[in-house]
Amino acid sequence: MKKKVLFFLPSSCGGAERMTILIAKFLKEADFIASFVIVGREKGDIFKFIPQDMPVQLLRVYTIWELVTLRLIKIIRSEKPDITFCSLMYLNSRVIFASKINGCKTVVRCDNSFKSLRFDNKLLIRLSYPFADRIISQTKEMKIEFVSSCKISPCKIEVMQNPVDVNILLEKAEEYNPYTFLDELKYVAVGRIHPSKGFDILIKSFYLVKKRKQNAHLYIVGKIFYNEYYKKLEALVKFYKLETSVHFVGFQENPYVWIRYADVFVLSSRLEGLPNVLIDAMYLQKKVVAITCVPIIDRLIQDGINGYKSPAEDYILLYENMIKVLSLKVQLVPYICSTKKEFIELFLSL
Repeated sequence: MKKKVLFFLPSSCGGAERMTILIAKFLKEADFIASFVIVGREKGDIFKFIPQDMPVQLLRVYTIWELVTLRLIKIIRSEKPDITFCSLMYLNSRVIFASKINGCKTVVRCDNSFKSLRFDNKLLIRLSYPFADRIISQTKEMKIEFVSSCKISPCKIEVMQNPVDVNILLEKAEEYNPYTFLDELKYVAVGRIHPSKGFDILIKSFYLVKKRKQNAHLYIVGKIFYNEYYKKLEALVKFYKLETSVHFVGFQENPYVWIRYADVFVLSSRLEGLPNVLIDAMYLQKKVVAITCVPIIDRLIQDGINGYKSPAEDYILLYENMIKVLSLKVQLVPYICSTKKEFIELFLSL
């Protein structure tokens, strides 16, 4: 009999959400039944990326505190899955508890390091993660951290680096050129407007780049939240008189064309789990510059080979690398990711 897997997603559209959909596609190809529950105010941007032949329902919530666990228990009882899957740290614990009460297996994926979490989330994870049947860690450092901090058996944690759907990536990247002026020097960054993405650092660095390269433009691709952080970014742009050369282009269904037709990809994040968008840029053989916000970046980027790295918050070195990378002839550095077969075998083992 076919195994049924119920995937839980938020309505936002980031790397963890897209990775969840990719895993669901793997399982469906292996004759699993895959369906989704979007947890949020609306189905949101992520709904557009879920294949039409996979059932989707909305669990409408406005805050994570409004009896979400009880509602998860009810929906799991109704759907009767063999396995549940979730990839968002703030939701993982609740899915684990709801699944255990309903007697089904559960797999959670860690999208960030334990030390980066708020105190309440750390407490929930310490209480719940020992009850998960499998925990997917994106890096070996993340596994070590969760084993030591949460007293979880190492046997439960699988290190599985994010797979890349190379064929779709390359196909999407060639769809069209989104840039109007071909003679610009184009830097691109991708991510939602949030302090963790470090766009304030990037704007400071770009100001120095602009003084050296008059034709330079910075494109920030990602959902805009009109909050205090966005106001701070707007104020920085105005302070440095960059209104005509820093462009917030908002959420894009196809961010790959923005990377493909840019000259340089920049990752300025203060915090990442495993930076999918950096890996995408590497597969597109772009010149890359990144802040080493997680240890794996030291393995992904080899200075002078496929890009340059700089330490956190150092906008001066980031600027210097943004200039230095222009003369680099990029060589492809292999990224060893987990395979479709490995993900399928993990779910078959439950």
